[in-house]
Amino acid sequence: MKDSGSGYVREIRALDGMDEEVKGEGIRGVGYGGEREKERLKEFSKRAGRVIFFIGPEGDFTEDEVEKVVEKGGKVVELGKNRLRTETAAIHVLSWYYGIRG
Repeated sequence: MKDSGSGYVREIRALDGMDEEVKGEGIRGVGYGGEREKERLKEFSKRAGRVIFFIGPEGDFTEDEVEKVVEKGGKVVELGKNRLRTETAAIHVLSWYYGIRG
């Protein structure tokens, strides 16, 4: 944080389940490859505040899991044309979200 001059602490962590995090405070997004209306990552990343972004396991989220995020005001977000591994998807989202803010 000191080197970058940023006051944000970025945290990436694995979850056993998403129930508790869905209830947390913040702007919610979920990367999902299924058929749903999606917001582009470029637009989602313009939102300010604490972000809780869910990146699914291999094989993607179930429709029920995505619906839990949407019910709490979350957005289904398109991460791009290419299929990403879980590890690279997290870096991709962080680079868009924090790259716009400098």
